[in-house]
Amino acid sequence: MLRSAGFRFMVVGVLALLMFIPLFFVGSVVDSRADYSRLTIRDVGREWGGAQLISGPQLVIPVTEEVTISKRRDVIDPETGQVLRDEKSGDVIYEHFEETTVEKRAPVYLFPDTFTLSVATVNEERHRGIFVVPVYKAEMAIDFDFPVDDAASVLVGNEKLHWDGAELRVFLTSNRALRGQADLSVGDVELSLEPLPSGKGQKNGIFAATGDPRKAGDYHLMLGFNGAQSLSVTPAGRDSQ
Repeated sequence: MLRSAGFRFMVVGVLALLMFIPLFFVGSVVDSRADYSRLTIRDVGREWGGAQLISGPQLVIPVTEEVTISKRRDVIDPETGQVLRDEKSGDVIYEHFEETTVEKRAPVYLFPDTFTLSVATVNEERHRGIFVVPVYKAEMAIDFDFPVDDAASVLVGNEKLHWDGAELRVFLTSNRALRGQADLSVGDVELSLEPLPSGKGQKNGIFAATGDPRKAGDYHLMLGFNGAQSLSVTPAGRDSQ
């Protein structure tokens, strides 16, 4: 019986089962540690700013159009103040008139003509338990200008650009990542930066009212921020460096 094939297969099966039990527990510990490592990296990264994607800058110019609309209204008897009706049919008598209104249209979006960016990063480590999470601090300098002469080429009908209402926008993965410097200047003029209004579908980022950008020269933006895992920049200019 000890030499039978069935008995040998049974012994091999029992040994395999006994070997699988510690392997199962070891695998469970490894999976648990891996999950905790990913959770730690995510949490520490989020606290520090997370993966960063810088998009823009973008110049947004409001547009309106003067529209003339044909309407009709009831004819009012000036003496009685009553609505006039046809003597035969009894139907209300109408008069037609035109009304001119100013309506908002989709704004014009301009991206830089030239876009030069330099960034300096300092790597650091954050510890949580047995895990080490690499993070970074970054100082970014961006020089750019806008092809404002191209803006009028996309208008149709009676559309009009409102240059004084123009604003500059820069989009970020998370505004919480911003630390320290956030300065925007045009020549010797400093422009005030504010967070983009939060709302449904609204991206994170900052903006500044520029006034009439046709009077502006080159822009210079300095940003200081934290991040983790990755740092990406969208090459927004026609000529990007």
